[in-house]
Amino acid sequence: MNDYLDFEIEIDRQKIFNRLDLYEGAAQYDYYLNSYEELLPEFKMLVRPEGYYQLKTNILGKDFHQDFDSPTHVVFCLITLGDAVSKRSTELFCENDSFKGLLLDAMANQLLFDSSERFYERIRDDVHQKRGYGLTRRYSPGDEGICLSYQKEILDNLDEIMKQKIEITKKYMYKPSKTLGYVYGADQTLECSINDHDCRQCQQKTCRFRKRIN
Repeated sequence: MNDYLDFEIEIDRQKIFNRLDLYEGAAQYDYYLNSYEELLPEFKMLVRPEGYYQLKTNILGKDFHQDFDSPTHVVFCLITLGDAVSKRSTELFCENDSFKGLLLDAMANQLLFDSSERFYERIRDDVHQKRGYGLTRRYSPGDEGICLSYQKEILDNLDEIMKQKIEITKKYMYKPSKTLGYVYGADQTLECSINDHDCRQCQQKTCRFRKRIN
């Protein structure tokens, strides 16, 4: 089963500014604010958020991660914003407007992160609520020692339409770069994870998206 979701383009300016350490009262704050407002209409035209997922029999096993030794199924997921926003960000850097290039890139990262969380709500509603499979938290290639080559495995297990939009490089990176591939374990004997992503398991300790952990 394949599913497709076209996301609404919703981003939180305050989250973006916080992650860039841009705070009201700081020097040049008005410039930062005006730059954001100037970029926002263009940003909404550049991005094309799309998400796909597919529930399949577990072919990953513990070679992928020890937690995948027992789930009967896997949900393969991929979200992309398209390549236009990254191209425009690069253009801004080449035009010596590095701040706007950095800001546009940060806006894209925030949208990608937020879209993945909203996507989990859609997946949970279908796979858990309607079909009775409990879901693990999210597992991503590159995290927790999971080999990056599984990025190709994720793409290969999605519909052919995705292969027309997403490429994989020899180093197993996605093109367009603003693309996320990840999986959930699924089993009818599992409790469903409330949280999509567990920052405690992530090796990127300085990640700007890292949530506070009590």
